[in-house]
Amino acid sequence: MKPRYPQNRRGSKATVLLEGRVGTDGFLKDLRVLAPADAEFADAALAAVRQWQFTPTRLDGVPMEVRMRVTVNFFMDQ
Repeated sequence: MKPRYPQNRRGSKATVLLEGRVGTDGFLKDLRVLAPADAEFADAALAAVRQWQFTPTRLDGVPMEVRMRVTVNFFMDQ
């Protein structure tokens, strides 16, 4: 799912840096905003990224958690 651009922020640009762990089930855990960001953009980024699912990382065939960073850029194409 792509992040939804906040309606009342149209025309604004923002970057939200997130960090979390990809769990053994492929879903992100402990997802948080790393750097100060506008609350509306941060909420939109968190809501979208929380729904992402990944193929679990395996080490010697055993699923393991890995740390991951995600950068979400908000901008409007003119």
